[in-house]
Amino acid sequence: YRLGLGVEVDLKKALVYYTKASYQNFAPAFYAMGQLYEMDLGLEEEALASYTKAASLGNEMAIQELIRLGGDIPEILAGS
Repeated sequence: YRLGLGVEVDLKKALVYYTKASYQNFAPAFYAMGQLYEMDLGLEEEALASYTKAASLGNEMAIQELIRLGGDIPEILAGS
């Protein structure tokens, strides 16, 4: 729903589905939430929190986003 691929763009619905997936600690969901918060809603603080959670679950793209935005790399990864 975020990108409107085959459906009408609906950011609220996208966030609902990302949130449901995040309950399962699904790293790509946290990363996608970060993208939605940052790029679609302009909410950098929320994006950083989502990227941080995704990074702590091992999502490489989220780690790159944290580096780009100057966010803190989760401790579990900093020692790697």
